[in-house]
Amino acid sequence: MLFGVVSLVLLFSLVYVEVFGALPNKEELTAVINEEASLIYSSDEVTIGKIFAENRTNVKLVQIPTHVKEALIATEDKRFYSHNGYDGQSYARVFFRSLLLRYASGGCGSTLTQQLIKNLYGRQYHGFLSLPINKIKELIIANRIEKVYSKDEILLCI
Repeated sequence: MLFGVVSLVLLFSLVYVEVFGALPNKEELTAVINEEASLIYSSDEVTIGKIFAENRTNVKLVQIPTHVKEALIATEDKRFYSHNGYDGQSYARVFFRSLLLRYASGGCGSTLTQQLIKNLYGRQYHGFLSLPINKIKELIIANRIEKVYSKDEILLCI
């Protein structure tokens, strides 16, 4: 058990000092832009097409019905408003149920913020350590992004 804890702390430290790749800083996180589709209009202002890498239309939070926002939080991250980007309780659940009891408990403990990070930055291959390294990166970046954006701003990016 002690070896496992020491290994995890060492791995976390190596990820934090960017041995496994750069982590975005505050300036890079504030420069995040959600791509939108470009609309093509006719001369009479009728939409006749779209050009996009990602077919998105950004909306304001007030345009999203409250029940939709609440349903997303209830199904994906019930402690969304009480954590700082990562959910220690979910990680403990995953650790004890999945690793120790070998019981699939559903999910990998990712918060909505971590899911956003995964979508923005993707995951890199690091051999057999890929999952733990990528999860640690997402944890660190999620904590940073929650210092830059409000919870509602994070919900708009998802």
